[in-house]
Amino acid sequence: MTLRRRVTLLVAALLLASAAAIGVVSAELARRTGLRELDASLQATIDAIAPADDPTSALFERVDALDQPLVAELFFDDADPVRLVEAFDGESPLDLAGVADESIVAAESRAIAVDGALRIRAVSLGDGQWLVVGVSARAVEDQWADTVRLALAAAVVVALAAAAVAGLVVGRALRPVSEATAAARRISEGRLDEPLPAGGAGEIGELTDALRGMVASLRTAAESHAASEARMRDFLGDVSHELRTPLTVVTGYADILAGGRPTTDDQRERALSRIRGESARMRGLIEDLLLLAEMDAVEVRLDETVDLAELVREHVGDLAAQQPARPIEVACEPVVVRGSRNHLARLLANLTSNVARHTDQSARLVVRLAPDATPPARGAGPVALLALDDAGPGLAPAMYGRSADDFGRFDRSRSADAGGYGLGLGLVARVVRLHGGTMRLVRSELGGLRTEVRLPLPTGG
Repeated sequence: MTLRRRVTLLVAALLLASAAAIGVVSAELARRTGLRELDASLQATIDAIAPADDPTSALFERVDALDQPLVAELFFDDADPVRLVEAFDGESPLDLAGVADESIVAAESRAIAVDGALRIRAVSLGDGQWLVVGVSARAVEDQWADTVRLALAAAVVVALAAAAVAGLVVGRALRPVSEATAAARRISEGRLDEPLPAGGAGEIGELTDALRGMVASLRTAAESHAASEARMRDFLGDVSHELRTPLTVVTGYADILAGGRPTTDDQRERALSRIRGESARMRGLIEDLLLLAEMDAVEVRLDETVDLAELVREHVGDLAAQQPARPIEVACEPVVVRGSRNHLARLLANLTSNVARHTDQSARLVVRLAPDATPPARGAGPVALLALDDAGPGLAPAMYGRSADDFGRFDRSRSADAGGYGLGLGLVARVVRLHGGTMRLVRSELGGLRTEVRLPLPTGG
């Protein structure tokens, strides 16, 4: 059963019960008023005849002055009653023959009902004689029954009218909910672009607004899920692309060494050197993948005190040892940050590895680390700025100013050998965000790429 129907039936039932109760109570009050008037009339008659020397004669004298039919009989202890005054209730005579002795005794002090149609009073005449006077209460009882029937009929009419009005009002009030429900049902079928109706007033408006917010969240989640799937497909494509080249090289040189063809010592040494190099490259890619997976699956603790200047000098020193012909300039001020030393070390390893792989060994590199002199945004604390400027080929002009994406290379058409950026910058960006920092890629004054990493400094540090 719908809410509209339940509310309509509830309103109709309440009004029916209320109107019926009011009608019955009103009829009962009118009945009691009528009976009190009959009792007052009887009392006046008794008060007039009881003090007389001959109550029977006094009664005959009073009968003609009464405004209502009255019946009177003499009752004896040892004889049948004698009818003194006869009255008719419609076409039927009023009858006191069925009045019991105990009722007569009780009627001496107050009016009592007999068979629901008579109200009687009694006057003792002595010697076992009683004068019993009664008046008809049928008109009062009939009026009560008619009033009850009319009240019940009126209650039914009022309830039906109220049900019709309540149905219209509740239907209009619940229309936004019905429309929102229909829209939500269509949305659940996959039509996420289905518009939701405007909310109503009061709680209905709050409900539809909450539903609208829930659907908006659902749309956002669906869009996020679709974007995540797209990024995952790109990520898997990038991984396969990055692994394909070293696997091809290793397979090719392994076939040469195992093929049985004559090879010189130089050829064997070159083959072994290339296999070792490509194996190291695949190991680096796998380490990047494992680190990315770890950051997604495990809560990384960022409670270590890390001397960032020491890490920078360590990894730049490794690069200088690998490429002694590269001009390198390092300017590091003391900078201490809070975070994961292992992840920050991986960040620096990837940055220096990108420089080593994608710039000529004679290309200049300038590395600077210092507290950022740029005034922080309102409400933000101080940050440290790590900048790497190289004199390499740089990026395509459209790529500058963008952040590195977690799951893709900046140039998918180029392999890592031709200058692609693999997973390195994506991993760097993840580590930076993990530590609450930011990363930016801009054109360097040296002509190549400038990588800027900003990390928050501890309070007071």
